[in-house]
Amino acid sequence: MANCKSRLNQVNKVIEYFIQLLQLASQASNRLMEILGIGEQKNKYRHLGQYEQARDFLQKQLEIGCEMNDLNYQQSALTSLGNLYQLIGDYQKALEFEQQALLIARKLKDIQAEANSLANLGGIYFQLGEYQETIKLCNQSLFIAQNINHRLLSLMSLDRIGQAYKEIEEYEKATNFFESGLKISHDIGEMKIRSAILQGLSDVYYKTNDLEKAIEYNIQSLDVSHLIGNIFGEAAALFRIANIYKHLSIYTKALKYYKDALRIFQKIEAKDGQQKTLFNMGCTYYQQKEYSSALKSLQAALFFAQDINNTFAQAGTSFLLAATCDQLNYYPEAKSYYFEAKEIYNRLNNSSHMEEIAEQLNIVLPFEETTNIKKGDNPPFPSI
Repeated sequence: MANCKSRLNQVNKVIEYFIQLLQLASQASNRLMEILGIGEQKNKYRHLGQYEQARDFLQKQLEIGCEMNDLNYQQSALTSLGNLYQLIGDYQKALEFEQQALLIARKLKDIQAEANSLANLGGIYFQLGEYQETIKLCNQSLFIAQNINHRLLSLMSLDRIGQAYKEIEEYEKATNFFESGLKISHDIGEMKIRSAILQGLSDVYYKTNDLEKAIEYNIQSLDVSHLIGNIFGEAAALFRIANIYKHLSIYTKALKYYKDALRIFQKIEAKDGQQKTLFNMGCTYYQQKEYSSALKSLQAALFFAQDINNTFAQAGTSFLLAATCDQLNYYPEAKSYYFEAKEIYNRLNNSSHMEEIAEQLNIVLPFEETTNIKKGDNPPFPSI
């Protein structure tokens, strides 16, 4: 704890120093020096998880780059803004900034920056569930990275291609890309992406029902993330371990790991992580028949799903909220949530959930007049 406080004090001192540097640079009208101060201070704020402050400094860097008509600084700021918005779960803004960064990289004929932007765009499309687009863009990035012998960019692209293949259930391809990436990560000592690859491999083993290996790889990922101070990676590993224990119906352990993950996601203001964790906590409470706790978690999850405009998550959360209200005899609320879920699934043309919704509606609609239903049945849980 003392070491942690000491590191925090050191970072805060560095921030104070760069604020002074910025003030001196502004007074001297030295725009280049001001950009350097902004860039360093932005990195310190990101290290602390203070993303709003980091965003403000990046916007300032972009503004100065435009004033100086310096495309390199503009490209750097746009890429950093894209990364920042991706980190906090605002994927549309992340996409907008990264597409601008790619255009400038191509205008500058900076192929390394182009490969980096392609990989970043692939990562954003991954978060939006457009996995084929991720594979296409990251293969383009990988081709450039291998041609210029940039192993870190190759590693980044291999990881994202592996993650995309994992999501479309092509597990053999996913494993091949992950293992290629894992080798490079060991060769160059890159631990942050190694942690992500270990998480990816754990997911593959989870999906193929080798749960012992899944936990093993997640613990490795958690250890690596903790070692390098990657608190987002720690939260992601904790979340995955919780999912495995939930799958095994070891609900007490699952909730412990979810709560640990949620604390970190809250600290770093990661809305997407908070939404997913709260939803899964709601599922776990529901399966334990702790409906009041489920209701609180799911209402919070719905708030974040709406805040980040994740309509599929809104539908799934509304669906489970309806079932939870049903168990608590909150029949008008249950009906309202069911209709909300049904309306979203209709808009998304997601026929796979419509029969479930219709089935539940047949039960809920008469509730204002009668209560002759069978309580305690677990609804089919929509995956979000």
